[in-house]
Formats: sequence, C-alpha cells, structure tokens
Amino acid sequence: MSASPDAAGFAGTLQLAAALAAVLCLAAAAIEDAWRYRISNALVIGVILCFAVFAAAQGSWPLLGWSLAAGVGMLVVAMLPFALGIFGGGDTKLIAAMALWTQFAGLPRFLLVRSACGGILGVVWLIRRRLARPKAPAVATPAAATPAAALQASAAMPATTDAPAAAGVPDEEQGSVPASAAPFTRLPYGIAIALAGIDFFLFAPQSPLQGWQPF
Repeated sequence: MSASPDAAGFAGTLQLAAALAAVLCLAAAAIEDAWRYRISNALVIGVILCFAVFAAAQGSWPLLGWSLAAGVGMLVVAMLPFALGIFGGGDTKLIAAMALWTQFAGLPRFLLVRSACGGILGVVWLIRRRLARPKAPAVATPAAATPAAALQASAAMPATTDAPAAAGVPDEEQGSVPASAAPFTRLPYGIAIALAGIDFFLFAPQSPLQGWQPF
C-alpha cells in the first residue's frame, strides 16, 4: 500500500494527505504523552480516520480486511500489558490504531522499533526521575544553636499557635507538593509507540508514503 508521487489524480492526493495527517497525529500524541502523561482519544480516532480515508481512496477490500485483522489482533495482544499496568488506555488504543496502517507485513519492524524506543525511554525516564528526587533539608542540632540564636528565634515566634486552623489548610497552601504534580510517576510509553509509527511512515518499505520518503 502506497501513496506514491505517480498515483493518479484525486485518489493519490487524498492518500498522501491522509498519511501525512496520521504522522501529525502521532507527533501530537508523543508530545501530549510527554507533557500530560496521557493520549487523547481524539488523536487515536484521528489516526483511525486517516486510515479510513486512505483505505477508501485505495479502494481495496483485501487491504481493508488485512488491516482490520492486524488492528484487532494488536488490540487483543496489547490488553495484556494494559492489564499489568504497563500500558495505559491511550497506549493500547494507539498501538492498535497503528496496526491498521502497518498490517502484518510492517508489524515486525513497528514492534521492534517500538521496543527499542521504549528501552531508551525507560533508561532516560529512570535517570531523570532519580535526578528529580527531592533532597532532605539539613536540620540543625540543638547543640549547634547559640543562646543568642535561640533568643532571637523565640522572639520571632507568634504568641499563640492555632493548630486546628493549620490542620484544616489544604496541602497546597501549606507548601507541600500535591501528588498529582509529582513528576515521573509513570513511563510515557505512548512516546515510543508514536516514534515507531513515525518511523514506519518515513522509513519502512511498507510505508504508504513510498516515493515521498526521505531515504
């Protein structure tokens, strides 16, 4: 399946536009997963709709049949890592949507590149998570405090402490970091899936962009 420069007329232009739009959806999915740790359903649906336009312009029932078989098969396979908590819901749907494009012929390369990108991403994620770990503040011992410093500290303290009021203040107002803002709590595996999809479109022999690929 390809949308080569020699494809005639409106159908060829439509196939090319659909493939390029799918690449843009993948790039947006990678950015969103890196920024928000999630992939919007709209982007996954965008990849699927782009394929539907491409298949309609191609006008091949065997193409559609093999693509649907690959997509459903990958959805079933991806349910296992989803159940184990490795994939998120967006990851599972995006990999199945990409299988529509790759079919079975391009699936081995897609999965191999995805695994390689996922391994590199995991190493980078672990390093950044370790570097972002907050350091415990240094606590001065009572022995190190001088009488003058203790006198100044006692003078700076308020006369009364409203403990119940402080307990009722939300964590954000007390200076603690909310749990939702803690970075690197989940591996954004959608980045690896999106990069493998972009690699398929730009470099794979089965790419629908054959003839337009940079190499």
